[in-house]
Amino acid sequence: MKAFVWGEILVPQLADRDGWALFIGTPKGINLLSDLYFEAVVDPVWYAELMTFEATQALDTATLEKMRAEMTDREWRQEMLCDFNASTEDSLISIDLVRGALGKHIPVQDYNFASRIIGVDVADTGPDRTVIQPRQGLVAFVPKILHGAQTMEVADAVIEMWESFSANSVQIDASGGYGAGVVSRLMQLNYNPSPIQFGGKARDDRYENKSAEMWWDMKLWFEQGGALPQMQEYVVDISGRRFDYKNARGRLALEKKDQMRARGLRSPDLGDALACTFAYNVPAPNERLQGLRADLLNRVDRFFDTSKAKVDYDPIQRAEDH
Repeated sequence: MKAFVWGEILVPQLADRDGWALFIGTPKGINLLSDLYFEAVVDPVWYAELMTFEATQALDTATLEKMRAEMTDREWRQEMLCDFNASTEDSLISIDLVRGALGKHIPVQDYNFASRIIGVDVADTGPDRTVIQPRQGLVAFVPKILHGAQTMEVADAVIEMWESFSANSVQIDASGGYGAGVVSRLMQLNYNPSPIQFGGKARDDRYENKSAEMWWDMKLWFEQGGALPQMQEYVVDISGRRFDYKNARGRLALEKKDQMRARGLRSPDLGDALACTFAYNVPAPNERLQGLRADLLNRVDRFFDTSKAKVDYDPIQRAEDH
């Protein structure tokens, strides 16, 4: 069934009657069943059980051997081992990668030197969410999620997190009208966000557009050990998106959002917001200081013409000494 049926129709009806629900199914990649299952695993209100052929002992050895010989590896993993990954071979980022990052602890000293970046995915209309996602190095922090927020409200929320997080860069999806409006509002208030065009040109020609490039960089971040807050919504939003190379230029392209909705999935707002933090390279604060130091020294060299006289003077060091 469509994902909204559970949250918008069945949950309120059950709440009115103090009712309960039972879901039974076979894993087929990322969908409502996987979403509910992964949530139930960590939520004491729910009971969840995954029953493989080994756990049920429902089939005899001869039957199992015949089935194994006739089924593909993917079919066997899906039907007999209840493997949610079996049908996600065309997902850009696997379920296991995302689930492994949930609630992961990374010591502060392993990321506090990195730039503080905020990614913002602005919802245009409908049920989509606006997500404001902070990240520093390998750690993504708890995001701010807004439902049905207008331009001014989103801009205020971005500023609040910008200042509380002491962000070095705020990177906003400006592809739609609402996103562009948020960027304009922030600039009116003398803030300097970095707008992103999801459909714009990627830095690397291997990607169909900017969005595909950002998601690929996010995939590499997960593989390098990235950590997420303990929020099950990340699993579906990030693992549910497929990719292919079927476009005319043979470049890596992401599944379009309307195609995801046709499969019963919501817009991957959490995934897009985290991907926004990879849109541009943001030097770490100490790297920017080193660049400033080099620029000032070059200016001093040119002013005093060091080809004729040696000037051993570091204006930044001088300021630090005092």
